[in-house]
Amino acid sequence: MDASDLRRTHELKCWPPYFEELSLGRKTFELRKDDRQYRVGDILRLREWAPTESAPIDPKSGSYTRREHKVRVTYKLLASAFAFGLQPGYAILSVVPVFVPDDDGAACYRLGCPGVVPEGKVGCEAHRLEGDEG
Repeated sequence: MDASDLRRTHELKCWPPYFEELSLGRKTFELRKDDRQYRVGDILRLREWAPTESAPIDPKSGSYTRREHKVRVTYKLLASAFAFGLQPGYAILSVVPVFVPDDDGAACYRLGCPGVVPEGKVGCEAHRLEGDEG
């Protein structure tokens, strides 16, 4: 079994303000209930969710927009003696974008890097992340 066998893809809702910050590259983490046992290397398919005005925090009342991002989990912080304020059962997940190359390849996640990212990888040859060797 290689590392790619351990990776899972999770489809998740993402509210518009958080989705926008993710799109702009300013949000590089997800705070999530750890009911899916997220792992480093997992892919999160974050789909923008537009809640209804009458129920803005109800995850069942709204609809998906057509926008989505795929990110890879690079670090997972769980509640412990060192994670003050994080409730048990929740996790903070550090994430980086996953690019799906087009005919010309995709740009590296590092700003200004001209490197091309192989399909399914996060960084170019020079900027591979831990767990992205395979």
